[in-house]
Amino acid sequence: MNSASCAEPSIPAGRSTSRTLLVAGRWCGSLFSTRIRPRRRGPVVELVERALDEADIVLLNECVPELERTVDKKAPLEPGRFVAPEREDVLDVFNASRDSIRSWATGKLGLRQVLVDIESKHQMAGIAFGSLSDPMHKEVQRAVSAWRELKRNKGATEEARRQLPVLAQYLGFELLPVDGHAVTVRASKADWLHASGSMTAGDRARPIPLYGSKSNNRYDLVCLWERPGMVSLGSRIQELGIKNRPVVVFYFGHLSDLQRLELVQSARARHMPVAVLDETLMLFLSRCRDVRLSDFLACAIPYAALNPYTPGVAGNVPPEMYFGREHMADELENQHGSCLVYGGRQLGKSALLRRVAARFNRPKDEQYAAVHEIKLVGERLSGESRAAYGGTSTRR
Repeated sequence: MNSASCAEPSIPAGRSTSRTLLVAGRWCGSLFSTRIRPRRRGPVVELVERALDEADIVLLNECVPELERTVDKKAPLEPGRFVAPEREDVLDVFNASRDSIRSWATGKLGLRQVLVDIESKHQMAGIAFGSLSDPMHKEVQRAVSAWRELKRNKGATEEARRQLPVLAQYLGFELLPVDGHAVTVRASKADWLHASGSMTAGDRARPIPLYGSKSNNRYDLVCLWERPGMVSLGSRIQELGIKNRPVVVFYFGHLSDLQRLELVQSARARHMPVAVLDETLMLFLSRCRDVRLSDFLACAIPYAALNPYTPGVAGNVPPEMYFGREHMADELENQHGSCLVYGGRQLGKSALLRRVAARFNRPKDEQYAAVHEIKLVGERLSGESRAAYGGTSTRR
């Protein structure tokens, strides 16, 4: 689809993913109440349903205005306008934009001028601030202001408590305050600060479980001011005792190519799962019209040492690593649907069952699901078999 045809989406940028999916699903369903021939509407419905399955918010935001125009305003359905856009490689775009963003941000007035340009909705360094929705535009202004205040107040504990939550929300995290505070400062000196953040990435950290479901909603936040070498960054993280936890580093400067190379070498030598947000990347993310977390990770994680594959129970796939087979999961959840999953080894049977259990198990709604392993099939009620059958016999 030509994005120019959908300059004013019906779903404002920044609205929750669930709200976007709900609105798009309703409009797509409304197509069936029209007199449009199935052959004509079929490709459109298929595209939108695939976008719904994949939670492709960008594509859905483009489709909704066209669906609304067709259903509500009785305009002719034009399937040619429903074409999935080519996906850009975010990291490639970032690398191509770094020099122009750095030149803009390091001008005579620095971030002061950057804030003026953003407020005036000028197009700077390839970023069209005038095309952002009002909520997203204000969020960018708040984040750049927070970054500027932190940059000017090195090691300031109170400033960090105020401004780090703003930057975390800007990246796409949802804050989970404990005793009224989402960020707790652990230690600080003149050139660095260590804090912990209580927050969640929801389902936006794909495909990195450590920054999503494996985070236990706790993130280490490290601020660096004096432009240390990346080897020094590794030493600092080790000194702070951070190990096997997600780390977000706020680096109040612009990483050079050499520093990025040092970051890769240090991270891999020390096995550091660290995502670095420097000033260049912080400004680059202002171009996003939706949640920025996936773009942030796409640009930061390639410079870290992180393995998205986690060992454990067979089939225990983190939600960030599970893709597809949604129709099979729907069938298993349906009371009148399929009730048997079969296939060869290592084809994803256990992963599918655990996916269904995670989706369906909602005790608050009096919905329960459990997965029992029965390895000794054919034995006379082994311990595992007895436990499984005993559990199912008491449930209806």
